[in-house]
Amino acid sequence: MDLPLPAGLEKPPAMDIYDGSTDPVDHIENIEAVLEYRNIR
Repeated sequence: MDLPLPAGLEKPPAMDIYDGSTDPVDHIENIEAVLEYRNIR
């Protein structure tokens, strides 16, 4: 069954890998902002 992917899911958004040197909450908020912008969430 070949179905098209929803818009925004063709390629994952570019996100930095969390390296532990910053606040993890900030990192999660950045991920959420990218997903909101791409209307994925």
